Amino acid sequence: EQILAAGLAADAILLAAQAKGYGGILLTGKPAYDPVVKAAFGLADKAAIVGFVFLGGLAAPPRAKRRTDPAGDEISRWQVAHRTVDYQPLPATPGLCRAVWWGRIGAHAEAAIAFRDL
Repeated sequence: EQILAAGLAADAILLAAQAKGYGGILLTGKPAYDPVVKAAFGLADKAAIVGFVFLGGLAAPPRAKRRTDPAGDEISRWQVAHRTVDYQPLPATPGLCRAVWWGRIGAHAEAAIAFRDL
């Protein structure tokens, strides 16, 4: 739960930076597991670093992404591990994002999160 919350917090930081005109990325890599790096941040050896947020100015504006028209979508299918979930989508509303979530990870909980930009 805490790792997921930390990842969501990092995503919120990246969204806020983007809204202010900055670019950013969340990266993990070897330094996240290095005891020297953890000690530099005052963390215990068993602590987990979710990632490092890198922010900076943009050399050029980002290219616009091609969007699909959701008007033709009547049923969406999300496949995770051994389960499939079908559902009727909500009417298309500009700017609305839909999320699907259910629980169980490993022996204790399984989780799936799917986002679809309408």
